[in-house]
Formats: sequence, structure tokens, C-alpha cells
Amino acid sequence: MVKNTMNFVTRRLFLKFLLGFPLLSSLPFRPQETWADLAPHPRKGRDSIGEFFKGEELHYDIGLWQFKKVATGKISFEEMAKKGRYLATLQGESLGFLGFVSRYRVDTYRSIMEEI
Repeated sequence: MVKNTMNFVTRRLFLKFLLGFPLLSSLPFRPQETWADLAPHPRKGRDSIGEFFKGEELHYDIGLWQFKKVATGKISFEEMAKKGRYLATLQGESLGFLGFVSRYRVDTYRSIMEEI
């Protein structure tokens, strides 16, 4: 009689393996405790993040699969008349064949932000 030397994963062996996972939680693992560094307090006289990004404008070309330039996007960040208020604008426009299919759609999103 020839004995099969190949080890196969049987249903019974697989179920024993799955049932053994809950027992792992009883082992004495010691997770290391870590703490996040606290953010430094803002110092007086420093520019705010709004002042840092004031006047910023970014342009993006968006591609999809084999299409190189499906859409363009523009993001801008401007200061408003009242100090401490900013206007962020995101504008996207579809181009090319996919633009034709979507009727050359243009979407604009505006958000008014205020320093606190």
C-alpha cells in the first residue's frame, strides 16, 4: 500500500485553525503604549495658516485610463475684505471627448473660512 505524502488542507484542519484564533487573545501580549506629541501653542506675531496660503492658486490636469486630459481643475485661496476671512474656490471643467459626452460640464465650489 502506497502512502500519500502530500499534505492537503482539509475542512476539519481548516476549522481547527479558525477556532484557534480566539485562543490567541488569551496569550500574554504586551502592546507598547505610545502617546502623540502635543501641538505647540500658537505664538503671537506668527502668521496664521490663512496668511501663509493667501493668494495660492493650483492648476491640475486630470486623466483617466487611456485619456490623457479628461478635465482640468483649479484651486485658489484668497483673503476677503474682512480680516481673518478667506475664500477657497475649487473649479473643475471637463474636456475632450468625455467633455462632449458630459456637455462640457463646469463645476465650481466655494467655501468661506474664518480664523478662530
